[in-house]
Amino acid sequence: KLELNSSDALDNKLLADWVVSQKYFGVKNVLVNYYPYKGNKLSFRIDHLNFANLRQRHNISGLVTLLQPIKMNIRFAAILKGDLQKYKQIKIKAYLRLNNFQTSTIPTLPEFYGYKLKQGLFSGQIWLDWENQHISSIQSLFKASDLKLVSKVVKKPLFISKASGNIFWKPL
Repeated sequence: KLELNSSDALDNKLLADWVVSQKYFGVKNVLVNYYPYKGNKLSFRIDHLNFANLRQRHNISGLVTLLQPIKMNIRFAAILKGDLQKYKQIKIKAYLRLNNFQTSTIPTLPEFYGYKLKQGLFSGQIWLDWENQHISSIQSLFKASDLKLVSKVVKKPLFISKASGNIFWKPL
C-alpha cells in the first residue's frame, strides 16, 4: 500500500533516472491513495505498469483503475525513441484508452465556445505522435453520454444524452 500526499518531497529526477537505468521494470496491483492539498482523496489501483529500456527505444505500458463509484479504467502504451538525456530529440508514439471516464473527477474543466462541461461520462481512444517537441498528429475515437454544459450567458443548461466522434488533427 502506497500513501502519497501532495506535500511529499519526491525526487522525481532521481526516480526517473533509476527507472530508465533498468532494462525491465514493472509493478502489479498497487493501491494508491492520493490526498491533495485541497479536495477529496483520489484512490486508484495500478493493475500493471511496465517499462522496457532497450538502448534507444523505451516502452511504457499500463492499466490503472480509478476506484470511484463507477470504476474508470485507463489503459496506455507509449514507445519513446531516442536518447532520454536529449529529450528535445525524442520521438513518441502513444496510445490511451479511457473507459467510463467521469468528468467529475477533474476539478477544473476548460470552456468550449462559452460553455463549461459540468458532468458527463466518456469512453474512447487517443493515438498521438510526438516529434521535434510538438504533436505531429493526434486522433481520437470517443463516445460521450449524459453531458451537462452550462453557459454564463445562457442561464439554462444544455443537456446532451449521447455523442460520438472521430477527430483527427495534423499540423500543415
